Amino acid sequence: MASWLKFLSGSASSNDNPILKASAEENEEWLRYLATRNPMNRKAGSSINEEYQAWLIKRAKSRTAEQRALERAMR
Repeated sequence: MASWLKFLSGSASSNDNPILKASAEENEEWLRYLATRNPMNRKAGSSINEEYQAWLIKRAKSRTAEQRALERAMR
């Protein structure tokens, strides 16, 4: 729980926070990811919730990068 509070109180505004913006589609993707991932690759001592947070943040960053690349290609 502390990691949620630390992230939420960080420099990111609530509009930019991928955890707060997670959609049902992203939750379904997360469940598919869980079903196919190797559980041994999980960081020792971390919870599924922490892994989910990291996954959402990484996904949001990659989507932002993809959007920027598409915008540059369209110019």
